Amino acid sequence: LEKKQKISAGSNAAIAKLGETIEWDHSYLTGEGTYCVYRADSPDTLREHGALAGAPIGKITPVTQNLH
Repeated sequence: LEKKQKISAGSNAAIAKLGETIEWDHSYLTGEGTYCVYRADSPDTLREHGALAGAPIGKITPVTQNLH
């Protein structure tokens, strides 16, 4: 849990630095890892966020439709 809190703090600092180009929506914690949902202007912004936050970015999957 401490590691996840550290990553969360790094993520918040990265979002503050990147400004309005990225916004965290929510995250899922699973046995295999953490899956995060962001709104960002580009995949490169997500990668920059990960680098600044010290959190590895795996696969980026764009959401094309939201069903309610």
